[in-house]
Amino acid sequence: MKILCGRITSNRAAQNGFSLVEAMVAIAIFSIGILGAYTMQYRSAHSNLMAHTVSTSTRWATYQIEELLGKFYDDDDLNDDDNDGFAGLDDLGADADGVIYVKPNGTEDGISLGNELYTLSWNIAEGEDGKTDVLQNVKQIRVHVVKNGGVGSRPGGKPLYSHNYFKVDELEE
Repeated sequence: MKILCGRITSNRAAQNGFSLVEAMVAIAIFSIGILGAYTMQYRSAHSNLMAHTVSTSTRWATYQIEELLGKFYDDDDLNDDDNDGFAGLDDLGADADGVIYVKPNGTEDGISLGNELYTLSWNIAEGEDGKTDVLQNVKQIRVHVVKNGGVGSRPGGKPLYSHNYFKVDELEE
């Protein structure tokens, strides 16, 4: 012990710095913060990739529907090839009325080689005379986009994007 000007002080009380327990608690708190930041960055990157996938599938569907809606009402691509009508609107791939396979490099092909990034399918249902007044001379076109593998693909090959469009026979009166 030292006596300084009438006060007794301990060497231990005069030490500066952190104890081992204080350092370990600081490291634990820092680690929890880093793990939180990592999780946030991982989820952000995954969300961005998913948004890109959905955006790309939407662009492909829009491209295909613009192609179909630009055709004449009686064009072969707008026919219900298997005559399954409204019951076949959810057919995918080879069962659909039309299909295009999109390769990873962005090229389209009508034949599946097994390395497709997206599969675009469309089905046609035509209103029948006498059954309903609403759908006479109207074709319903349902476009499906399936992502084949990777982020955004859905189990069982379910569509990532599906949408309905209608083509009216404007020549009918």
